[in-house]
Amino acid sequence: MLLATVSADSRADDAEPLNIFAGQGVTFDSNLFRLPNGVSPSAAATGVTDPPRGETLFNSYAGMGFDKPYSLQHLHADFTFTHYAHHTYKFLDFDGITGLAAWDWSIGKRGTGKLSYDRTHTPLN
Repeated sequence: MLLATVSADSRADDAEPLNIFAGQGVTFDSNLFRLPNGVSPSAAATGVTDPPRGETLFNSYAGMGFDKPYSLQHLHADFTFTHYAHHTYKFLDFDGITGLAAWDWSIGKRGTGKLSYDRTHTPLN
């Protein structure tokens, strides 16, 4: 099995509390469906005439990150939106989101806690 990945990313200065980023990637997988040697994907199952074993996957993503301490408090958030596009198997295309927002709070040195929200929507769940 051959798996190759190339990606590009652009981010703001990590010293800033708010960072906005975007990027693109491309991956080639020589055996997308993990079939045994000598077995090819079925045209009926994939909806593709003469389906190949390998596939090129493109992903584009954009998001933001926020990380700022305020005295004994700490606020941080990360959200990323990703679009996955397949060259041949279009039925596998997908839009995903991952996100986390959290407040690490403190009242004095003894009263601490964390309030957070986490969201993930990917092709695997």
